[in-house]
Amino acid sequence: MFESVRPVFGDGDKGLSTRLKSRFLSPFERMFDYLRLFQREGVFFYLFLLVALMFASGIAFVALEAQARGTPLWRTILDGNYWAISTVATVGFGDIVPITVAGKVLTIVILYLAIAFVALFGANITSALTARKIKEARGLNNALSHRRHLLVLGWKQRMDDLLEALLAESDIGAQNVVVVADIDAERAEGLMADPDLTGIRVVRGPHYAEKVLKLAAADKASAVLLLADESKPGSNDFEVDSRTVMAALVLAKHVRNAHVVAELLDASHEPFLRNSRIVDEIIYPREYGGQLLRLAMDGIGLVNTFNSLVQGQGDGQFATCRIPDGLIGHTFAELRTEIVRARPGALVIGLVEHTGKHAERKAEALREAQRTPDVKRLVENLKAVKTLIANQPRLNPPDDHTIQPNTLAIVIERKEG
Repeated sequence: MFESVRPVFGDGDKGLSTRLKSRFLSPFERMFDYLRLFQREGVFFYLFLLVALMFASGIAFVALEAQARGTPLWRTILDGNYWAISTVATVGFGDIVPITVAGKVLTIVILYLAIAFVALFGANITSALTARKIKEARGLNNALSHRRHLLVLGWKQRMDDLLEALLAESDIGAQNVVVVADIDAERAEGLMADPDLTGIRVVRGPHYAEKVLKLAAADKASAVLLLADESKPGSNDFEVDSRTVMAALVLAKHVRNAHVVAELLDASHEPFLRNSRIVDEIIYPREYGGQLLRLAMDGIGLVNTFNSLVQGQGDGQFATCRIPDGLIGHTFAELRTEIVRARPGALVIGLVEHTGKHAERKAEALREAQRTPDVKRLVENLKAVKTLIANQPRLNPPDDHTIQPNTLAIVIERKEG
């Protein structure tokens, strides 16, 4: 009844038929991807030369050999095409050979041309595939084929540890992660070579540049993590947060349905980040660190309690769960009673209101605010919409607090097993 909420990436939230369709189409998508690659690299030009050589060779064979062979025209055309294909492909079965001097001279010329054309065709394919692999390894390729992926913008000095922690206890696969960072090729290669991050894609370039975000398929991302970027040593807090704000503003042009989380070093920069209107949640790592140090010095055990809940080391763990539609409009006390009945041992400590995409929640609130015919009430409602905060927590609300749509319950529940 009260389903726990977990993030979903890739095809996890699709129905069975959609997932099967996705798996069925995946080889064809890759095939078309290679066809586009070959078109860009000019492979089809050399293929055209080979086909043209086969066609011309077959016509020449018929013209030179038809009379001498004395076979029906249709048989000579069939033999000529068969001979042309096997000769140009440098196979040369030898079951059909020219019997005239002109035909033998033609064979010599065609063989030399075929060797050159086949070599050029093969070399061009090899070059295109090798260049693609090198670009992928150095983070110079794009991630346009990705769908519903986790987009990580920015860089950390211990990026591998951060990503491994993200993937460790979640449904996210490394193949569903795209990292955009302004780093050198060596660091990009090192990240993708990590055996625990096999399949991850790195796109090199400024994470606040629109062109780079397009290459990372930002418009198709399921979630975005905006890091306090450490790619440029020596940057102060203002410079780091400025890059985060710029990335959010550019991201607003592309992201529509992704959940966006940003990391800020200085909490005073929050208003600038909020102006992007796409950031759902903000993390303040330094603020948290300072608060935890102060709590630790008080010696009241709150830091150990926090670590136990967050890291899942004790008997209890944090969780959020969906609220059934039947309880929308009821009181917090009624919700608490139903959750405890459905999940024995759970402790309901609050609510998260206006969950989901910030733009969607504001649009819904705006539509609801405009329903009143009272102008004064309308103005008040519009002011409330303007100050709406996505994913707003309400810890220990009053028992008579009304449960609104798009709300999750915050619980501490016993760990299974």
